[in-house]
Amino acid sequence: MSFWHGGVQFSILLFFFASILESLVVFIHVKWIEPAYISNLYEKMIEMAQTINIGKSFASRLAEQPLPSIFSYIISNVILADVFLGFILSLIVVPTAMRLKKTVKYLMFFFKSMDISVVIPLFNEEDSLQELHDWIKRVMQENGFHTKLFCRRWKH
Repeated sequence: MSFWHGGVQFSILLFFFASILESLVVFIHVKWIEPAYISNLYEKMIEMAQTINIGKSFASRLAEQPLPSIFSYIISNVILADVFLGFILSLIVVPTAMRLKKTVKYLMFFFKSMDISVVIPLFNEEDSLQELHDWIKRVMQENGFHTKLFCRRWKH
């Protein structure tokens, strides 16, 4: 997996498709539940701009702007914002995941080179012993383990 093709593109697509679902929820909310949501949001934004003294000209220009439609609000504040956030987060998460993947590969190599001892207590199992032995041997070989098999017959 490369940095760009495997990680960042996947993250951007993941956030894009999540933003489609979020857009549907926002549309339903603004259209039928709270139609004044966008206007209330922009009013609060203008109040905040005036409170923190960004500048009277900026606050007045902000107040003069027309309110966006539902669709332009969804595109700019939901979809584009989510995709941008996904891109920024992927720049942090993908390198970490790639390092983790290398660590996991190392650990798998370490564990596959281990010797495993299997101890099987037996009591009247002569008929199925060969089948059990063949199964354990096959599974251990498929997974790259070195195996020692001990069978102990228990007497009653």
